Amino acid sequence: MNTTVNELYDFGTVLRRKLLNNNLYAHYLSDAMRRENHFDFLYYFLTATVDSQTPIPEHVSAVFLKVLSDKEKLSDLTPFIMGLVGK
Repeated sequence: MNTTVNELYDFGTVLRRKLLNNNLYAHYLSDAMRRENHFDFLYYFLTATVDSQTPIPEHVSAVFLKVLSDKEKLSDLTPFIMGLVGK
C-alpha cells in the first residue's frame, strides 16, 4: 500500500476505536460512495469525525478535499472505510 492509502486506513481505524456505531457510519459512507454522492459522503464523514471528537489530520483532509473537489471517484477513499470497519 502506498502512503496515502495507509494514512486513510489508519485514520479509519482511529475513528473505529472511538465510535460506538462505526458499522453504521461505514454503511452510510459505503452507500454514498456507491451512489457517487459526494455531498452525502462528506456529511457522514464530518459527522463521524465530530461524533468521535477526532480532529482530521492535515494530510488526510488534503486527500479528502482533492477527491471531493476534483469529483474523482469516491472509491479512492475505500481504505478509510476499510479502516473504519477493521478489515
